[in-house]
Amino acid sequence: MIEVYIDGSSKGNPGPGGAGIVIQDKVTNETIGIHGIPLGYVTNNQAEFLALKHALIELKNRRLSCDPVNILTDSRLVVGVFSPNWKARANLELVMEIRDLLKEFPKLTFAYVRGHNGNHGNELADSLAQEAAESQKGNPG
Repeated sequence: MIEVYIDGSSKGNPGPGGAGIVIQDKVTNETIGIHGIPLGYVTNNQAEFLALKHALIELKNRRLSCDPVNILTDSRLVVGVFSPNWKARANLELVMEIRDLLKEFPKLTFAYVRGHNGNHGNELADSLAQEAAESQKGNPG
């Protein structure tokens, strides 16, 4: 089982954004990847979606798309939009890109985790996203 913690951050909403991704193999207890990715000028919601998109691409590049994967996020929006009974109302192009990527992950699930609640994976993803967003302050979007 692969667990992936994701988080997005935007300083200003919209403003400089960052994505945080933590990929762990729960069978071996090994951390496979830790990434903070600057996203440019984005909203909070776009940052959350882009964190998911970058995580899926990373998993695909590591040939893990057929493994059981659990995406853990403190974004109810991300969990909801990629659940059967929700419909996206904004960022539709990005949501469609992610839905196309999700087709390559037959054993993927989503789980909501409460943010800023001491969950190590979530806290690490949050700090990576914050640092990536901060790294762009002062750069024109």
